[in-house]
Amino acid sequence: MSRGEAVEQSAQLIVELPNTHRPLLQAREIAVGLIDRLPKHDSAGTMQSIGGWERYRWRIIPKHLRFWVVYLALGAAALVIMILYGGFPFGGG
Repeated sequence: MSRGEAVEQSAQLIVELPNTHRPLLQAREIAVGLIDRLPKHDSAGTMQSIGGWERYRWRIIPKHLRFWVVYLALGAAALVIMILYGGFPFGGG
């Protein structure tokens, strides 16, 4: 679908929304803003990177340490829960 078609169809949907009264010109402006925010696709049909936090989510932690970081966090959470709810289940509590 071309960009123009997408804008027109989106604008028509915006105009037809219940409990809103927008002129078609304003709906087109909103549609253009929404269409511009959609991820772009290259000629092969795959989605290009749109940036943002997704690219950097795991780069902070090296690949060989990710497994240990997850289990360390789970262990810390379990320890906090045990302390908060009455001690350790393996004696002395």
